[in-house]
This record gives sequence, structure tokens and C-alpha cells, in this order.
Amino acid sequence: MEGIPVALMEAMAVGIPVVSTLHSGIPELVEADKSGWLVPENDARALAQRLAAFSQLDTDELAPVVKRAREKVEHDFNQQVINRELASLLQAL
Repeated sequence: MEGIPVALMEAMAVGIPVVSTLHSGIPELVEADKSGWLVPENDARALAQRLAAFSQLDTDELAPVVKRAREKVEHDFNQQVINRELASLLQAL
């Protein structure tokens, strides 16, 4: 299992809105109601309700969420940032 699914990162990076569960590392990537939507794991009713609510959003409501999602991936999960953080950790050893 992936701690933070790459498919979610890729979706966010290209402007696809994300609805996911509070599983593993997903909340590190998706900030609830800010860069996507999260529901409790194994809760089909909550997922159905969130998807129904999501389907009612208009473009003006969706655009800032999609923008924040892309910015999150670009800032926190790009290879250059990860490499710098890893180098910093290794130098501290």
C-alpha cells in the first residue's frame, strides 16, 4: 500500500478534484475542504454524501480548491523539494 497515493498527487497536479478517505498518509496530501475532500474510511454513506455534494459545486466554488491542490503538490511533493529535504536529513547524521 502506498502511504500517499501517487494517483492522487497526479490528479491534483493536473487539476482533477480529489475526493478520498482518511486513510494512511492521504490527509498529509489532501487538506479537507481546502485542497480536496476527505471522508472516513469504510463509510460508504459518507462517501456517497460527499460525492453528491461535490456534484452540486459550480466552477467558482471548485476553482480555488483545485488551485490549492495543485499548489500543494507543486510545493510539497516535487522532486527538488524532496531531494533537498533528504540531503538535509543525511547531513544532520
